[in-house]
Amino acid sequence: MEKKNIVAAMGFFDGVHKGHGELLKAAKKYADENDAKSAVITFDRRPMNLVNMKQTELINTLADKKKIISEKYGIDMVIPLPFDKNLMETPWDTFVRDMVDQYGISCFVVGFDFHFGYKGEGNYKRLQELCQKMGIGCIVIDEVTIDGMKVSSTHIRSFIKDGKMKKANEFLGHRHILTEKIITGNQIGRTIGVPTANMIIPQGIITPRYGVYAADFITEDGKRYRAVTNVGVRPTVSGEGVTVESHIIDFSGDIYGRMCTVEFIDFLRDEKKFSGIDELKKQIEKDINTVRNV
Repeated sequence: MEKKNIVAAMGFFDGVHKGHGELLKAAKKYADENDAKSAVITFDRRPMNLVNMKQTELINTLADKKKIISEKYGIDMVIPLPFDKNLMETPWDTFVRDMVDQYGISCFVVGFDFHFGYKGEGNYKRLQELCQKMGIGCIVIDEVTIDGMKVSSTHIRSFIKDGKMKKANEFLGHRHILTEKIITGNQIGRTIGVPTANMIIPQGIITPRYGVYAADFITEDGKRYRAVTNVGVRPTVSGEGVTVESHIIDFSGDIYGRMCTVEFIDFLRDEKKFSGIDELKKQIEKDINTVRNV
């Protein structure tokens, strides 16, 4: 890799929301204008989880984060650094020099509130000063707000937990997604004419409010279908374990074991325990009609 050939946006980018998007667009623009490659330097886990020894659920898996960064923003590469005790204790200026030496970075792009390095001593002002001494660029992006509210991963997590999916998507700048392998369920849906594609939410990833959602379902080969997606414990048929179950409208085929994506569009209704399978089937048919018109 040639030296000074990479324009790198730095951050954790959980959710890859509109605030992150401004960094990514700036990195892409600067790279294109200077015949460079665009990149994201991120981490394989949330740094504050290790620093504070407190686990915060994430909006996306690392794979989904990479997917959004590359597909929506056209970034050439995503570099997920393993965030461990050694990296946590690395002085901020050593970290910067290491990144420049290892990846040939010609310009950093960071947010105004970005802190990094041991004890968070690195900030945008210190980064600007060091970059100037090193003869490389540094772009700082200001706060992004919607209706006076800061666009942040914290707010978006709250929206998702409350089932405010349209609001979450507004702040994200794209639909909230979950990409996982399709597993075999109890196949009760198949017996009543509404088969479902079942996923498990990975440990550490946020679970949306239990209920039924309008969604798009994207198969491993990129085909897109509208879907009715239930998040929860299926109280009418089992009541055990949280699953994400999508009835894919106008679809037939075998996708077991395939990596597929659910794009959440809007919350429709809470989970409900019905009197029996027949009542459940009638409600699902209503949900399908609703989703067709979304």
